[in-house]
Amino acid sequence: MKVLLLYNTFTPEIHWNCLKAQEKNMGAIPPLNLCYVASIIRQYGHEVRLIDLQVERISFNELIRYIKEYKPDILGFTITTYLFHPVREWIKSIKDIVHIPVLVGGFHLSLYPFETMIHPEIDFAIIGFNPKTLQEFFSNFGNPDSYSNIEGLCYKRGGEVFINKVNRKNSIDLNGFPFPARDLLKNDRYGNFISQKKNFTAMLTGIGCFFRCKYCASTLTECIMRSPENVVNEIEECFYKYNIREIDFYDQTFTLDKKRTLEICNEIIKRRLKIIWTIRTRTDLIDRELLEAMKEAGLYRIMYGVESASQDIIDRLNKNENLSRMQETINLTHRYGINILGFFMFGCPGETIESLEQTKNFALTMPFDDIQVSRFTLFPGTVFYREYMEGTGNDDYWKNYVVDRKSVGRLPLLDTSFNPEEIEKYIKKMYLIFYIRPKIFLKKIIRGNLLWNIQKYSKALFDMVFN
Repeated sequence: MKVLLLYNTFTPEIHWNCLKAQEKNMGAIPPLNLCYVASIIRQYGHEVRLIDLQVERISFNELIRYIKEYKPDILGFTITTYLFHPVREWIKSIKDIVHIPVLVGGFHLSLYPFETMIHPEIDFAIIGFNPKTLQEFFSNFGNPDSYSNIEGLCYKRGGEVFINKVNRKNSIDLNGFPFPARDLLKNDRYGNFISQKKNFTAMLTGIGCFFRCKYCASTLTECIMRSPENVVNEIEECFYKYNIREIDFYDQTFTLDKKRTLEICNEIIKRRLKIIWTIRTRTDLIDRELLEAMKEAGLYRIMYGVESASQDIIDRLNKNENLSRMQETINLTHRYGINILGFFMFGCPGETIESLEQTKNFALTMPFDDIQVSRFTLFPGTVFYREYMEGTGNDDYWKNYVVDRKSVGRLPLLDTSFNPEEIEKYIKKMYLIFYIRPKIFLKKIIRGNLLWNIQKYSKALFDMVFN
């Protein structure tokens, strides 16, 4: 059968935790989830194509024309809770013209499968990451009598919604996954605001997180890591097959297993893969040995989740990190000549004017090359969100939102006198103060392609001021 996977970007709803100017200038990251789905579908003998409208410059009418010419048996989309209705309405606009069954997937389905399936434009959904579910679904597509036996499949029959349970005891072997189908992408068109080389891609070497930060939903996903050999095999494919020269590893905590990290570095060096790469990790999972090995293997940037410079707030977030250790690790990373991006979150439980000033001064005085600031948000599935509902007795906002877009609104902040609008003003102010400093401005415009960086940087500052 023929499958067409579609990906688009949308203006965030007002409950999202980033400013519009941030989203507008972040760049385009390859849709890894759909690329994995495409590889799995092909592995089972089906034909698949992928259109990423982040980078494909085609109109809606051109897209419809393409769909009519290709004549897929099913359309596939990834869907998230916080962008549910913008994506759903886009699906509806397509399906109103081409009457093709729609399959959706994503972490969102593990939270609100029924609320998703009640919408008429969605025909099927898959819960979880099990490739076997995809195999069985496509093998039995068009045979409704077999759907009840497919683990994690959501479907409709006679106007009724059916949700098949997922066996939580079945761990997934990520080493058994085929590599993402990057051949379906235009790899030279990807990059984020701070990327330096073409071609660029993102990569996952593991999912989930052992830590229990109360604001993060990654704790709901089992922590599974790929082997060093499997990871570097994919890097090698990217290097030789797709001419990729920069990789952003999207793992929540890349250095979770020090031995595995060192083995990945050694294998990159052994195979002489001259790439640059970025990771996300915690400051308490970094030491000199790791910094030396990673830099030799091509690491040029680390993104640290700092969140706040108030130890009280760090403790409330259940990060189990020490501010003094954070400072030591950040300074050590800087001494090794590795770029540093700090993730910060304003409006956390316990936030005050004093804590905001502490965090601002920390960001300005520590050797950060870049920052990303978000607003504290009660995301579905997080400990803070469960505590909020239990403490207030309020209905499930996210459930109501998925059912009806008219329920969209701003979620409150917790244990602070600030409201979301005030925090967004502080975020905008933080960005402007940080990036208009001469040393940061000059560093940005002289890095890589001078003209391109000036245009990119100036546009981002303009949007931050006027949007």
